[in-house]
Amino acid sequence: MKICSPDQRQLGQLLRDIVISFILASRDTTAAALTWFFWLLSSRPDVQQKVRQELEAVWASNGKNVGDTFSFEELREMHYLHAAISKALRLYPPVPIDTKACLENDIMPYGTFVGKGWFVTYHSYAMGRIEAIYGAKTVMKSIAAAVIERFEMEVQDGENCPPQHLRSFTLRMKGGIHVIVTERSNVY
Repeated sequence: MKICSPDQRQLGQLLRDIVISFILASRDTTAAALTWFFWLLSSRPDVQQKVRQELEAVWASNGKNVGDTFSFEELREMHYLHAAISKALRLYPPVPIDTKACLENDIMPYGTFVGKGWFVTYHSYAMGRIEAIYGAKTVMKSIAAAVIERFEMEVQDGENCPPQHLRSFTLRMKGGIHVIVTERSNVY
């Protein structure tokens, strides 16, 4: 066991604090995005099955067991999961409206002048209904893959009562998502 000098210990604490701040900063957006993702996924058992088949193939090709941590390269192999997350982000972006300030006079790609100091707001929720716009996140992919491979999730009253939006900075689901989670018995 190596004993760290005070400088090494302080550096370690600083790095730990930086990592924690990154995690906490993305907590609300990642949680909101995953909530909508799992809600959408619950309505599509065929998609859940395809994601699980993809996970099985990734595990088999890398000689790993269920519960092992996914490597970055393994996550990159999960194309179907990537597409499913992209669809959820497109339809339910965690930050549905955003505003930017223009630092210099500029012209938008379609020709509209924007002056220095002006604010430009875009509505990513509406833009997500345009088929050409997609996005995805590695954190969501990792969490979704780990949950889908090991658990069944049944949304309660999902078909009879579609969720309502909770208006806040992040696009959250009013009242959260009510699910029954059961561990899968036939895990690979």
